[in-house]
Parts: sequence; structure tokens; C-alpha cells
Amino acid sequence: MGRADRHHGARRGPARRTRHRRHRPREAAVIAPDDLALQLVESFQHAPAQPHADVPPQRADHPRPLGPDTRIGRGTAETERLDLLDTLRTRRASRLWSPEPLPAPLLADIVGEGVTADVEEWPDEQHYTPLEITVVAFRVAGMEPAVHRFDGPARTTRPVMELPPPERRRTLTLQAEFGDAPAIVSVAVDPHTAELRDGGHGYRTLLTRAGAAVHTMWLAGVSHGLTGSAFAGFIPASVRTPLRSDGTSRQQVFALALGHPPADPPGGGAAPPPGAPAAGP
Repeated sequence: MGRADRHHGARRGPARRTRHRRHRPREAAVIAPDDLALQLVESFQHAPAQPHADVPPQRADHPRPLGPDTRIGRGTAETERLDLLDTLRTRRASRLWSPEPLPAPLLADIVGEGVTADVEEWPDEQHYTPLEITVVAFRVAGMEPAVHRFDGPARTTRPVMELPPPERRRTLTLQAEFGDAPAIVSVAVDPHTAELRDGGHGYRTLLTRAGAAVHTMWLAGVSHGLTGSAFAGFIPASVRTPLRSDGTSRQQVFALALGHPPADPPGGGAAPPPGAPAAGP
């Protein structure tokens, strides 16, 4: 049918009813976990021989402070802790704690060991992707009950998020039972800068560093007679806005719940003495 025919209303064949379909937005492609893992592994093959040194850090803005910085004094002396062998024998993952609060100086010492170990092992990464520490102080003597940004070298804390009410405390963490711990220490990383600098290998390095820092803190805590467990950390939606954790320039990747052991452990038995061999294989 020519243009003139259409203008004069001429038609060929029976009239067709025009159906107006409601526009549906295209759904975003969802990558299966195994495909995502495969893409990450393949990206390792294309990682640069050396990390790019000309990549500026893509750090997110710090969370909005709710109060001033507070400096924490020194804690327990080195002579008052178990040696490494007894610490390894005593270490047990635990999800139960005494109601006794943790002393802030001791907690700062423990967290500081993890931060210091990372600085010593990965000095070239500190300018680009330093580990960021967040402390949730539920029961910490010497710290305001709040979520704090912790500066390891300076030993200062700054409240950046209010605690949820008691009835919603367990909505903060991926594993609800860890919401009963006196303190939670979360490690955040900057995947964006790491990927720009070192490809997929950069993200793998970040996870290695975060895991090493958390386990260093855990062993330090056990050596001082504390108990706890490493775990997945925060529910992303619960901290995305207040901690500015967008999952790209700041991602909370690993955490440690820490506190004093309960007086009566599960099973009715007494708590194992320091240096006792761990149960199980």
C-alpha cells in the first residue's frame, strides 16, 4: 500500500485490531553463582604481571560521624596471654558468651594486631586498598554502645551508626546468633580499586588479607582468654546506607564475634583449661 492510499484511508484485506501491549521493563541478567566463580577464575589468567601503580584509590566517603573521635589507651601486657601453641590448642569456635563486657583497651589491642599484621605483610597495598575496620560495641566497657569506625594505628574510635533496638539486633548480621556477642569486628575492603589495579586477582588478594586479619584477631582474643568465631558479617542492606557500603568501593567481607566465655558451657561441663587439647579430630 502506497503512502497516498494510507493518507486516504484505503486498506487491503480485512481490518486488523491493534493490540496495545503494556511495556514491560527488561529484566536484568542474573549470573548463576557457578558462572560467576568461573568468570572470576578466568580473570586470573589476564591479571597483570605486577599491579598497576598509576591507579588512584577509588575510596568511598567515610560514614557520617555521630560523635567525636575517642582515643583508647593501652591494654593487657604481653606476659598475660597464652603462647601460640596453647592458643591453637584452646581455640574453639563459639556462639555463646558471658554477659560480662569487654574492656575497650583489650579489644583495641586485639584489633590492632590484625591491622598491624596486614600492614607488615602487605605494605605496598596500604596506599591503595587499606583494610577498614568497623566495631559493633554491644557490651564494651569504655566505648559508647554504637557501631564505630576504628582507626588501628591511631587507636581511635568514632561512632557512625546507632545500634538497632534489642528486638531487632539480630537483623544486623547474616547469622543472627552473633548479634548476642559483646563485640563484632568487621573488615571492609575496596574491590573497585583492587580490580582496577590487579584484575580479578586483586579481589582474591583482598579476601586473603581480610581473612588473615580476622584470624589474627581471633587468635589474639583466644590468647587473652576470650572466645568467639569468624563469620560472614553484616547483612548488606542493614549497613549499606549508614556505613556507605555500596559493595563496590566498600564491601564488608568478613567479621569476628568476640567476648568472654560463658561460666557454664553447653553440655554442663566446665570450660576447658588453657592449653587443653581441642576436642575432635
